Amino acid sequence: MKGISILTIKKLYAMSGNECAMPACDTKLFSKAGVFLGEICHINAKNRNGSRFDPNQSDEERNGYDNLLILCPNCHTIIDSREDWYPAEALREIKKIHESNRGRKENDEDMFKAQQILNTSAAVNVSNSSNVVVNSPGAKQTTILQFKTPKKASPSIIPPSDSVANDRLSRSYIKHLIDRYNDFASKNKNRRAKFSYAVIYSSIQKQFGTKWDLLSVNDVEACAEFVQKKIDNTILGKLNKSKGRKNYSSFSEWSEMYPNLKQS
Repeated sequence: MKGISILTIKKLYAMSGNECAMPACDTKLFSKAGVFLGEICHINAKNRNGSRFDPNQSDEERNGYDNLLILCPNCHTIIDSREDWYPAEALREIKKIHESNRGRKENDEDMFKAQQILNTSAAVNVSNSSNVVVNSPGAKQTTILQFKTPKKASPSIIPPSDSVANDRLSRSYIKHLIDRYNDFASKNKNRRAKFSYAVIYSSIQKQFGTKWDLLSVNDVEACAEFVQKKIDNTILGKLNKSKGRKNYSSFSEWSEMYPNLKQS
């Protein structure tokens, strides 16, 4: 199976702007000391048991530029452990937005950065069928890289005792609003870009500084209002309001519908 070409890595780095591609994450891919801190992520996994694997892709497509982005280790772990939040189409939109905001033209130094990415990646096999030396002046760059990085175990994060994650009623209500927003917003047929189900989660994190389910229960009301406004501002939300239809349940109504979720 063919791996990732060094020219692909070179372009990925140039278009990354030296930052993790995830919204609201500004982690630098290279430290001030020149150490590579990022990880190359496959949008559709290269292995059958990986995240978002697409059996219809060829090996060339799996390791091609359009199927790759560079993330910090934390964001890489998150997207692979939460495929429901980050499906392939959402990651492609995230890649597109990030590159349009941070991307630049490639330069000669980018080849050295690509080489550093190679050197700091675990267990990399280099196959050079054309006997070409990487970074050799005037040489044709056809080196192929194949990454064989052992899969990392997802870190276990214990939510604070007073967080949304530990309050079943609050958690279910915020999730109800998030799902309602995604349902309404995805039905906008006039949308220019492909809809991303992941953006709302990033918006909440950017607004409140942490993931929605790690928020304090004291912030539930503020978070609910934040998402409710987004629902009301969708085309379907505005249409419903103009006709006197409700866009979502209130927290008190949700509590009455699901009394079993209340803390004992």
